[in-house]
Amino acid sequence: MNEKSIMRSFYLSVLIFFLTINIILFNNAGYFTGLSFFNLFPSLLLLIIYLLSKIVNKKSIDWTAIDNIFIVLFYVFHFSYIYLYFLDMSEYDSEVFWDSRYIYQSIYFLTIAASSFLIGFNIIVKDISLISKDNNNFNYKSLYDVSKFFIIFAFLSFWLPIVSIISLAFSDYKSLISVGAISPIGKLYWIGQYVGVGALAIYYISRVKINKPLIGGISSYFAIAYILGYLVIGDRGGFIFYAVIPLIIYNIFYKKINLLKGVVIGVSVLSVSSILAVSRVNSIYNPIKAYEAYSKTASNNIIVSALEEFGKSFKTIPLIMSYIPEQYDYWYGKSYYESLLIIFPNLFGNRVSESISTWLTETAFGKDTYGRGGSILMESYGNFGLYGSVLFFIILGLISGKLYNKYKYSSNIYWMIAYIAFVASLCMWMRNSSAVVLRTVIWSLLMVWIAIHIAPYLPMKKAKI
Repeated sequence: MNEKSIMRSFYLSVLIFFLTINIILFNNAGYFTGLSFFNLFPSLLLLIIYLLSKIVNKKSIDWTAIDNIFIVLFYVFHFSYIYLYFLDMSEYDSEVFWDSRYIYQSIYFLTIAASSFLIGFNIIVKDISLISKDNNNFNYKSLYDVSKFFIIFAFLSFWLPIVSIISLAFSDYKSLISVGAISPIGKLYWIGQYVGVGALAIYYISRVKINKPLIGGISSYFAIAYILGYLVIGDRGGFIFYAVIPLIIYNIFYKKINLLKGVVIGVSVLSVSSILAVSRVNSIYNPIKAYEAYSKTASNNIIVSALEEFGKSFKTIPLIMSYIPEQYDYWYGKSYYESLLIIFPNLFGNRVSESISTWLTETAFGKDTYGRGGSILMESYGNFGLYGSVLFFIILGLISGKLYNKYKYSSNIYWMIAYIAFVASLCMWMRNSSAVVLRTVIWSLLMVWIAIHIAPYLPMKKAKI
């Protein structure tokens, strides 16, 4: 057994032992009486163990690898508020501390899920170092030509429905976020969201394979305008959903994003998010006025405000524990099955969401409320409970590791697109439901299949877009 295998076995042993301890803590947690360092120590210890596993690796770390993205977003969306509250940097929120019976359990459950994911990922992943792929036995030029039209279609499908209700869109935020329902061409808006990830993934992968810079040419500006469009309308989740795609490809093919650069990017996103949280509701689209509106309402600094808001996704965990299985039975995978059923858009009517996040919000707060969002962990618990969630996150880690291996070492374009689409979906899933995952991955694979098969028949050699 070589040194690498020994280190991997030791790391997995530590994670399994840590998982066992946290399950014991979960099963012996009492009523909430206040947060102490003891309650938060397991999650902090897991973070230290995780970081040490990166530091001891002598190779250059791929900080945009799926395990790093998972851990960063998982902690931001589930632990941020709890940490800030413990440090007296955030006020008490009654919805977060919904049921005192399940606060401590929820905190330990979060740590259980994160460690389960890391166990699954590290069982199967080959290497976490940053390496550049040079496999190029595929005609990426023709694929790139088709992808440019995909990009333009995604751009138009986003902006045309908004332009069709322009008088309402930028004066009433509710109208803007309902553009798919109220625009006369609203269906185009939803179809655009189906194809957006696939379009960007195919475009940037094929672009780098034919040795083009990340930015340059009209089509690249259409891609940037499409991604930034979600920031313009205040959809921060949508922006992260799409922006992570060029970020991953830039890191592995163009120039390494080290830890410092990653922190700068993260701080920038959090800063913009804080401002948008205020400006979008008041339909303010002038950046200077948007910042002024934020400054008048903010009680914390700009980074703390964003972390506090994002971290309140924690509330969904004790919330669902208070209903399942005490008042309602587990879903036993129903939400994942329903996610499979909505792969194809409804072209003839408005589809009513059946996601578990919608069900939980309506059950707890009524049908006329919104804004609580979902959570990858809440959905898992609602379907399978504690032990089923351990298995679920181990399997999720295995899938993530398998896709990462294929992305790095396989020359098959389908594996590359599947990985990019899965990472983007995982970003959205942190504060959403699985409805976005299967739809995004399958549509992205379908798009690359279509692109490959139609490219030889299209006269695009002289196109300059």
